[in-house]
Amino acid sequence: MFQHVTGIRAEICRKRGQKFLVKGNNDKAVKCFRKALQLSKNTENVFNLGLGLLNQMQLKEAEEYLSQVASEFPENVISGLAYFEVLLLQERWQAAIDQITALIGYEPENKRFLILKEMAEDVVHREKYRNAKILGFKAYELMKQRKYKEALEQYEEVLNFAADDVELLNNIGYLYLKKSNYTQAYSYFEKALLLEPENRKLRQNMALVRNKLRK
Repeated sequence: MFQHVTGIRAEICRKRGQKFLVKGNNDKAVKCFRKALQLSKNTENVFNLGLGLLNQMQLKEAEEYLSQVASEFPENVISGLAYFEVLLLQERWQAAIDQITALIGYEPENKRFLILKEMAEDVVHREKYRNAKILGFKAYELMKQRKYKEALEQYEEVLNFAADDVELLNNIGYLYLKKSNYTQAYSYFEKALLLEPENRKLRQNMALVRNKLRK
């Protein structure tokens, strides 16, 4: 009976954490995932905590959890890519290359894996990727603090490394929207929508900006 109740509590914490993660509230997500893992030490809870920590850029601790899952389920794409990412962001280049090579072993025709391997092996490209991720994290944290001007400056610097990143373009558009610069906001949402025409959030943002421009 006690184990059943504990399992239910762990599931509640896990679901709350996932909702916070989707909303970008990484701090609350990590708290929920820690609690879930305390209650139930299953693989899903280990992975969720590792992913939450990765999104917080707490890389060393994130690696601890993500490596466990990657070791237990080496063929799993989602956990394998998260582990690759945490290695790359820590400049553990060879370990990252080995990890993506292992995933290619399970899916030799996966174009995404092949592109990531090529990027990890390229000294210049991998450093640009890493810088973009770190600057993007700083910008997102500034945006959450409503420091829109500083966040916009950081995001526009990230554009030098990731000009075709849909989430980045959307975030820049959002910041221009907050500054009531609707023409610029429209421009960035439009660029993002060209890359992902079926993205519902982008379509909603475009509709919002169009209404603003008509007034």
